[in-house]
Amino acid sequence: PESPEGALPFVYCLHGRLGKQEDLSEIAERIAKLGSGCIAVTFDNPNHGSRKINEMENNSWPQNRTHSMDMYAQIIETIQEVSLMIDFL
Repeated sequence: PESPEGALPFVYCLHGRLGKQEDLSEIAERIAKLGSGCIAVTFDNPNHGSRKINEMENNSWPQNRTHSMDMYAQIIETIQEVSLMIDFL
């Protein structure tokens, strides 16, 4: 389908586990320079990079006994944040 007039294409660049948004800076800059009017969005996932609150929650077993719950919570929060960005950007 056609985009509404004035709409801009966005690419959401999500870093991997234990990563941070700076890991994607070069990729985002390349996307933005393609000349297609595309906007690349990077951000730190929950408890990563500038949003890190608790290092232990990023560890896996056996150091972190609540690893599965911590990862689940971070994944769900990331999904919610990307969904909000899709709705509002």
